[in-house]
Amino acid sequence: PDPFDLARRAGEQIRKLMAGGVTAPRIAVMGYDVGGTAALVAAARIRDPDLSFVVLAGCGLDERYQRFATQAADQMTGRVLHLWEKTDPQAESCQLAFSKAKALESDEKLLSNGGGHEMFGEPDPFWIELVMAFLDRR
Repeated sequence: PDPFDLARRAGEQIRKLMAGGVTAPRIAVMGYDVGGTAALVAAARIRDPDLSFVVLAGCGLDERYQRFATQAADQMTGRVLHLWEKTDPQAESCQLAFSKAKALESDEKLLSNGGGHEMFGEPDPFWIELVMAFLDRR
């Protein structure tokens, strides 16, 4: 999947929610792997400081993330939480992107439970509690 197309589609859904009366602080975009990169792209395209984004193992060695981080990351706004696992060979810190976005509130957590990249493929209280705590801080 193309994270830029996924972000466009997420933006359409967010606009529909907001047109229906849902306020931005009550909306969160969450994605895993390429979907995580798409959440970052959405943060750059939508540019609403009241939206929240959760990225699960979505930053890393993939060329799509690298392209986004070098070309559009400076446009990100809102709040972003990034979670990734220490033994994951595909994911790394989002600092390349986060460092360019001056209007972004970001947080990262490097987890070390040995779950690797697949850790986020199924809901697990280990990481869901971190996501909920982040969203509750709004």
